Amino acid sequence: MADPFAENLGYLLNRCGGQMAARFERALEPYDISIAQWGALLAIHERGAAAPSEIAARVGIDRGATTRLIARMEAKGLVERRAHEADGRSVMLSLSPHSAALMPELLALSRKVNREALGLLPETEATALLRALRRLSDGLRD
Repeated sequence: MADPFAENLGYLLNRCGGQMAARFERALEPYDISIAQWGALLAIHERGAAAPSEIAARVGIDRGATTRLIARMEAKGLVERRAHEADGRSVMLSLSPHSAALMPELLALSRKVNREALGLLPETEATALLRALRRLSDGLRD
């Protein structure tokens, strides 16, 4: 009997995603940064500053989880909160000087973990996989 999981796209994507997350989580341990915190740091880094709603959308978590995530990151000194210039009721988050200084090292670490995983495939397959996953992600977007 054939393995029903071997042809199940959702299962394989989820499993690979979990394995990649576990590898990167281990790589982030010395920095005391979680995967979710990394996602938020990256979202803020991309924009220079970000609203909590932008972080939630980019990382793929709900507002309550975002609020808790930001509180933990503030307690660790990873982000700084300030009033939004155009709307004083809103807040914007920016990288703390500490996390801003860490970003080049963390970005390099992320690239290394991805290179190692893609290195398990021949280069042409790795390139095709990334291309196919981008198309699939775009096609499945709500």
